[in-house]
Amino acid sequence: MGNINKLVINIREILWPLLEPLKKSSPKKISESDCMWNNNDTDMILKYIEKYSESEEKRKKEVESKSTIFIGTFGVATAVLINLIKDMVLNNTVAYTPFRLFLICMMTLSIIYLCRAIWFSIKALERRNYYTMGFPDFMLTECDDKKKKIIIMQYNNVKKNQHEINVKVDYMTMAQEYFKRAIIVVALFSFIVLMNYVLSYKKIMKDILNIIESLSINQFILIGIFCSLLILFFIVIILFSKVKRLEESDSNE
Repeated sequence: MGNINKLVINIREILWPLLEPLKKSSPKKISESDCMWNNNDTDMILKYIEKYSESEEKRKKEVESKSTIFIGTFGVATAVLINLIKDMVLNNTVAYTPFRLFLICMMTLSIIYLCRAIWFSIKALERRNYYTMGFPDFMLTECDDKKKKIIIMQYNNVKKNQHEINVKVDYMTMAQEYFKRAIIVVALFSFIVLMNYVLSYKKIMKDILNIIESLSINQFILIGIFCSLLILFFIVIILFSKVKRLEESDSNE
């Protein structure tokens, strides 16, 4: 029973991936008692925490910038597919057949995938609660450990903001996943239409066979070309899977 459930979940993830919610974790808030470093290292740590904060801010801006680009791209692609379906539905010159209905369903599925991608891109741009240091009151007082207090406040703020930025990254990842599925559906649609066109016109197949015969291409060469293309296809799939694993490992880190 467990294997069946796992298989169903895997199939559902292929067709309709769901966003696993991040575990709400409250980061440890440090205080002056946790600052055990040597006073000579304070300047170095201050510079490091500034770069740490800048890198997190850069990560957030990159996600938001990519989301904005995705919304425009997905919107154009959705409009094109909607016009294509509208022409297929309103075009009365072609009889309604199960094959035509199948093509319309494929285009509708790709539009749904693109709409989901747009939805997650918009979610990545939603306003969230971020903590900033501002100008604290201790900056106006006389104290010897201002640098240490700045380090503490900046560290705590960055740790609090990390969860919000990770949520944005997850939304962006989901947008990419649905966009990939839309591309696959459109590619299958194009391939099926091409094959249907080729099979519908046998004369084209005869012309292709005549051209191959006129070129006197050996059957073994044709088999070699086909095998090479098949191997290249599997190599591309393996490379995509490795890139995906690297992205997942980077996000986990």
